[in-house]
Amino acid sequence: MRTRKASSFGRQFTNDLVKELAPYNPVIVSGLAHGIDVAAHKAALQHGLKTIAVFAHSLDKVYPAAHATVARSIVSNGCLLTDYLSGTSALPQNFVSRNRIVAGLSDATIVIESAAKGHGRYC
Repeated sequence: MRTRKASSFGRQFTNDLVKELAPYNPVIVSGLAHGIDVAAHKAALQHGLKTIAVFAHSLDKVYPAAHATVARSIVSNGCLLTDYLSGTSALPQNFVSRNRIVAGLSDATIVIESAAKGHGRYC
């Protein structure tokens, strides 16, 4: 299993967890990446929670492009956030600072699933 390819169990667990947390009104913060990230944003929207998607690129595009519809939905019940100027591409080195922003906005981090060898090459 790749880190960004969520299993059906992982997606369902994410939805169930967000549903259970909903009475506490958390803000779901993630990076809108493939896998559990987008599942968490979708679950937040489904359960009426605010969600913040932090980009590793500029706001003038959505990466991955397949998540553009989710990004538009987030704007109505949360926000899209970046530290990058218009025209900045999603370069590998940008994800480190994106992850720092996610961590800085968060009171807790929950890891739902990961590949046996995660993507820690920039840490």
